Amino acid sequence: MVIIQINQQYARIGLNIKEPAIRLHSVQPELKMESIPGQLTMRSPRPKLHIDQRQCFADAGLRTPEMLRDYLLEQAQQDLLEGIGSIAANGDALAKINGPDIIDIIASKSDKKRDYNVTAIPKQPPRITFETFPVEVAFQPGVINYDFQRGRVDNNFEYGRVEVYLLQKNFVRFACPGKLLDATA
Repeated sequence: MVIIQINQQYARIGLNIKEPAIRLHSVQPELKMESIPGQLTMRSPRPKLHIDQRQCFADAGLRTPEMLRDYLLEQAQQDLLEGIGSIAANGDALAKINGPDIIDIIASKSDKKRDYNVTAIPKQPPRITFETFPVEVAFQPGVINYDFQRGRVDNNFEYGRVEVYLLQKNFVRFACPGKLLDATA
């Protein structure tokens, strides 16, 4: 009888595995804004009030500064001439032998009678007028300046790999450990 020994070795494979990798780099979106506020400018001119009191002054016997100047100048000239005339007349009267004496001249000067009148002035009201002006409005609208930069994602993707290699070869070995008999019949 022949004994045959069979030895068998299975093949073995090796795997080099590289996992897939995804590396993402993101840039955030950016919004830059500058806001200039609106401006409202309002100007309100004041009303102008005109009061004309010339007639009231005239009722009270008052004059404008120009008229008062002219009146006082004329009055001063008249009083000067009347005073000079009165002094000259009194001097002439005293020079006469049969004329009045000083007492008579003084008495004649003090004989003036005063007349007092009471009245309500002014008799006419002052003339009042006014001018109004509209409100001046200037509006400058606000402005928003912006700069928008979009965000982005940079994708660095590396594919995975599987490398297969033979780690151990397979084989079948046949052996006869004993004597070999050659028997023929």
